[in-house]
Amino acid sequence: MNAVFQDSQLRPLDKVIRLSRDSINELQSLLWLAPLFVSDLRCSCVPSLFALDASPFASGMVSAPLAESIVAELWRHGEQRGYYTRLESPATATLRELGLETEAAFGAAPVDHPSLDVPVPASLREGFLFDCVELFSGETHWTDAHARAGLHCHAGFDTSHPRRRFSDLSDRAVFSEVLALAARRVVREWRCGPPCLTFGTLRRPRIRSKLYPSGFNPDDPLTALRNLLARRVAFLCCIIALTGQFFSIEQMAAGSLQHKNGIQQSIPLSARLSSLEEVDSELALELPPGFDEITADSREFFDDPEWIGELADSLPFKELLRYRFSRPGHINVLETRTFKSWLKWCAKRHPNSRMLALMDSRVLLGASSKGRSSSPALSRVLRSSVPYILGGRLYPAGLHVYSAKNRSDGPPAGLPSQGLPRLSRFGSRTFAKAGLPRYLLVYAITAVQDSHPHLRNQLTPAWQIDKKWQQAEPGECRPVISKPVLLAAVSVAILWNWHDWAAITLIGFLCMLHPSEFIALTRGDLILPSDALSSDRVAYVYIRNPKTARFARRQHCRLEDSLTLSFLEALFTHVPLDQKLFRASMSAYRNEWNAVMARLEVPHTLAQRGATPGVLRGSGATFLYLEAEDLPLVAWRGRWARTKTVEFYLQE
Repeated sequence: MNAVFQDSQLRPLDKVIRLSRDSINELQSLLWLAPLFVSDLRCSCVPSLFALDASPFASGMVSAPLAESIVAELWRHGEQRGYYTRLESPATATLRELGLETEAAFGAAPVDHPSLDVPVPASLREGFLFDCVELFSGETHWTDAHARAGLHCHAGFDTSHPRRRFSDLSDRAVFSEVLALAARRVVREWRCGPPCLTFGTLRRPRIRSKLYPSGFNPDDPLTALRNLLARRVAFLCCIIALTGQFFSIEQMAAGSLQHKNGIQQSIPLSARLSSLEEVDSELALELPPGFDEITADSREFFDDPEWIGELADSLPFKELLRYRFSRPGHINVLETRTFKSWLKWCAKRHPNSRMLALMDSRVLLGASSKGRSSSPALSRVLRSSVPYILGGRLYPAGLHVYSAKNRSDGPPAGLPSQGLPRLSRFGSRTFAKAGLPRYLLVYAITAVQDSHPHLRNQLTPAWQIDKKWQQAEPGECRPVISKPVLLAAVSVAILWNWHDWAAITLIGFLCMLHPSEFIALTRGDLILPSDALSSDRVAYVYIRNPKTARFARRQHCRLEDSLTLSFLEALFTHVPLDQKLFRASMSAYRNEWNAVMARLEVPHTLAQRGATPGVLRGSGATFLYLEAEDLPLVAWRGRWARTKTVEFYLQE
């Protein structure tokens, strides 16, 4: 109805105007679609709570399972009427994404109403005659308290009281008088405290229970009388609620009255009894000064209730879909397109149902609930959403949630929903638990980097936790072994006929390799001078899966020691190319390492801060630096990407 609203703003407002062709087409479409404008009061609610969001380049939607009864109650609080909206400025949209609400983008637009000379007749309603009426008043404490506050109170209805005439609600005439007060809407607030003569749990013998709220014997005179009063109270509460008045009921929480037919249906969830009140008693304690007044300021009408954010934090949201926009646009238009995608998704999977979504855009919330906007760009997208609402018989509603609490922020930004915040929280919990090693956090971060390489630049919060952990618990550098210790270890291994162990230990030391690199070497990875038909006494080692793969995908090491080269040629010249240089497992290598170091009386366990196979890389770098004192050469031979890293490595 965009053209119709535009024509309605033509001046002057009190003259007959000619409708445009677009307005006539919209009115004809309205007539054709009129049979579809029905509400199915029996349609079910989708047992999920959705959350929508969009960024300048992508859109996303998440959902969390929620009981259908809870969704039905939340849907009742959702925005459904809509309000005036306009497109946000770029600065306002940016601040909103940061959780800063700078201006109210909702509310009715100021309209200049024309002056009317026709006098408007006065209302025929009586107005409020009484501020409050109490039923089953007992000692009338509630009525007396309101009267002392200056309110005009009705005499009330009770079975016996010196100031009241006899007015039994079981009498048809008296009940008709009470219904007349409710139907005339002349009472601001009603108070009902039905006696618990048969509905209480302390009565012996029991007359009724929660399974039989109407009584074990409904024909009993006492049971039938109390059932009549209960039904009339329930009927009266329904009339009061339908006419827009307020009422409250005082009833024992453990009783069976609230399980009687008509009581639960007439009282919504937000008004059901949740506490046990003491009947006919006065509070004799004196409150401290200041506690007799409300000290907290009321929430502004445009502020979100805190329970919406708490609900979003407590539910396990899972991603449903994400996609990138084909072309850029205004953020509010892109959010409206996300809302349209949500309607498409629900029309296909949940037709004829009520749905509820959390959204952080007040512009989208008001425009989608109203069905149109003052912005033509928003109205264009909303018009294309109408077929999904009518054809899918959908009843959408929305709740506003601040951006910081919106769990659909991740997919539009290209992030896994709640993944990165959970990674940071995992690091904090791991650090807080004494005894857990830091490598658990490091492995978790690197695993995320490996599975989601595009998130590498967004893992800074998790790495900051790792950095603070290192500052709180500084690590210890590995020791290095000198050339004499290595020669002694190789000599012992040769005397024990562990030639393979001695060979790969020399390769790991001289080529500065990690244990996982030199233990997995095969004959095909070792290129001897005879293999290359070269007269140079130089060998090369090809590394298949280097640990520093970011430096180069294919890496090699150069081996120039003539004595070591002669030893390798004697061992592996005629070995098949697919045979491993060390014909055992990594644990076997470690056991032989421990045996050799124990024979030399060299500490070899982490508890002793001894030498492990992992020290060969650092020991080889230290040996080469002492021989050549050339940092670029050490960085190239050790396959470090930056010379600065080698400086830290050698200094520590």
